Amino acid sequence: MPQETERLKLPLPLGNENVTRESINGIFEKIDAGVATQADLDTLREAVSKMDIPDASLTQKGKVQLSNKTDGTSEAVAATEKAVRDARVAAINAASTDATTKVNAAVAPIIGEDSANLIPNSSGMLGLYGWTNRGASASLFSAVSGENYRLIKYFGMTDTVAANTYAILDSKSIVVTNGTYNLQAVFYTTGMNVGALFIEIKNPENDETINSLPATLNSTWHRKSKSITIPAGVSSVVIRLVVSTGGVNVPATTKGIGRIKFSVGSADVPYTAEADDLALYEYTNKQRVWGAL
Repeated sequence: MPQETERLKLPLPLGNENVTRESINGIFEKIDAGVATQADLDTLREAVSKMDIPDASLTQKGKVQLSNKTDGTSEAVAATEKAVRDARVAAINAASTDATTKVNAAVAPIIGEDSANLIPNSSGMLGLYGWTNRGASASLFSAVSGENYRLIKYFGMTDTVAANTYAILDSKSIVVTNGTYNLQAVFYTTGMNVGALFIEIKNPENDETINSLPATLNSTWHRKSKSITIPAGVSSVVIRLVVSTGGVNVPATTKGIGRIKFSVGSADVPYTAEADDLALYEYTNKQRVWGAL
């Protein structure tokens, strides 16, 4: 028995078989029957062109048109590779522009406003240098080491403040002129449900309060900021930290104030410590003088 080809099943005579004209004719007849003519292809092409293939949609398969649009809303066309790339590039550029705009807006107060901190030793890095306790002797502020690196140092106390008394810590006098200033600080009052913790701007000439910045009671570290106007005729101010009882005992909880900043202008610029450099210079010189005595 001869072998056969895989597709048309044409006989492949074995080496010991004779090939007759009849068998060769049969092979050609099979080839002729299995090959498509040009007429066959034309007929097939015409039949395909008349086929009603539905348009593709979200619910059925079908033919679909390609599109290079990146801002279209059609659900009946398909995005090309170019459209996908263009959309990606546009998204990257838009995100970059948006980020740049927001960064510029955030840093504008820093680079466009006067914002130097006028308070020496503004967060207790030099202990109580430049500050004086003026409250009850049993209720004194001290420079406290911060926890978890939220603040390296801050001014605080844990003593009970008796009813009808105050805990007061005053800064050195700071030279000012008439105009707008910004006062900011972070406060800690967790467990303090009565009384008040706040910062006052005082006129040392008459001890009048120009303005104040209060903490929120019973709250973990939180930042407060306020625009303050120094009136005409005031040439210096004192920054006063206060625990007020309001007629009741303030319990022995942590009462903290840190990162205090008093700067020219109304811009709420993040905490800086320019005047701390001057305080450090003064403090170092005093240490040298005391060491020479």
